[in-house]
Amino acid sequence: MDNLSDIRTVRTVMEKHGVSFSKALGQNFIINPSVCPKMADLCGTDENTGVIEIGGGVGVLTNELCKRSKKVVCVELDTRLLPVLGDTLSEYDNFECVNAD
Repeated sequence: MDNLSDIRTVRTVMEKHGVSFSKALGQNFIINPSVCPKMADLCGTDENTGVIEIGGGVGVLTNELCKRSKKVVCVELDTRLLPVLGDTLSEYDNFECVNAD
């Protein structure tokens, strides 16, 4: 999904799915457009590497990892975010989300 680093896009996707941030779950989503690409670059993944991400949020970092990795498995506790991740990462066939803690 284009512009996932734009707070307006994040709000639109969250509203579309009726989701709001949860303080109880300590949710803080990184959406800075320079941070997530840099994190994905620095983790050393490539087209032959699998990645496990804990807490995909709305998928900003996950999106960057999917661009670089053979497979990305996201472990997401918040069931409300599963359809959000399905929406924001629908273009990737190398993405899987597991609802677990």
